[in-house]
Amino acid sequence: MKWDLYELIRGPVMTGTMILFTACLVYRVGKFFLATFRLPSKTTAYGISQTRRFDFREQIRSVPQKLYKLRTHFRNSIFSMMPFTVWLTVLYHVIIVAAIFFTVGHNVLLDLSWGFSFPTIPEKTMDVLAIIAIVISLYYLIRRGFSAKMRFPAVFKDYLAILATAAPFVTGFMAYHQWFNYRTVIICHMISGQLMLLALLYTKLGHMIFFFFGRVSLRGELNLLRGSRVWKTDRKLEKLPEPVEGNEVDVRYIRYMLDQKKTQMKMMLRYCARCSNCAKSCFLYVNNRDASYIPSHKVFASLGKLYRKKGKVHRQELENMVDTIWNKCVLCERCYCFIGLNIPEMISLARSICRSQGVYKTYEN
Repeated sequence: MKWDLYELIRGPVMTGTMILFTACLVYRVGKFFLATFRLPSKTTAYGISQTRRFDFREQIRSVPQKLYKLRTHFRNSIFSMMPFTVWLTVLYHVIIVAAIFFTVGHNVLLDLSWGFSFPTIPEKTMDVLAIIAIVISLYYLIRRGFSAKMRFPAVFKDYLAILATAAPFVTGFMAYHQWFNYRTVIICHMISGQLMLLALLYTKLGHMIFFFFGRVSLRGELNLLRGSRVWKTDRKLEKLPEPVEGNEVDVRYIRYMLDQKKTQMKMMLRYCARCSNCAKSCFLYVNNRDASYIPSHKVFASLGKLYRKKGKVHRQELENMVDTIWNKCVLCERCYCFIGLNIPEMISLARSICRSQGVYKTYEN
């Protein structure tokens, strides 16, 4: 039997990708809700709920106050601190979502394969949006390679994530304009699109999905909505171990402490795109412009190192973290993560681990 590569990728492979994507998405979302719990509603001293009847006149009178709170909320958020980069990021993600669900070609395939489709964006409009997405991808690549505050955390996976996002737009643009061999280009487009869907669940691109839960469901002062969920503690922390003699560290206890907030920590390290958009929310970074002060960088240089090495660190490595998590951070909790990751809590955990091994900041008389 002779296989047609195009039909194979368009049919069974695409169906398998969608099934896998849906199953993994349900798993990821379910895991998020299992790792968090809903805060109880506010009650009075007598256990009576404080919910009040809706008063239309009161709501009208409170409009100026609500507008003032909204203005303050906006000015304290990253949307006001870094307007160009953040709104460019918002536009980029909106185009990605629009390309996945509302492109004419994608909906034709949906209709042929499963008998339904979404509303579509005109092809010429989508062509312009694809060009914008490609230009923004190039901007991200150049920014990560040459910006002083982006070079600090740059790793191969970061570049790969940008290229994985840009590839479907480049191949789709080439297919629409019928550059080169159309059949070859459209096959490359379908493969790159399927790989991007899977990357949304297994790489840092997953921050696109986590955003909706981190910025809406979780409780946070600067979140988009008044979230009602907070992280659970995976394991209650027992008393600290006896001091370790010499320069040894208790690796077993470090692992035990890492397991205390394992789920939240893994999501932090997995979904943080190291975009450095949290930089200007740190007054220490704003004051000296040193990339090592950027909040997300501080997490990766401390807790991230402990997690990657599974607690197998030397005392000198812990002592090297003192400058990062004590001198370069005051735990003011003003770190603003675009997708809602709790940076201060992760730095606090790194401090606790160092302190458990007798490593902490000391002051000279």
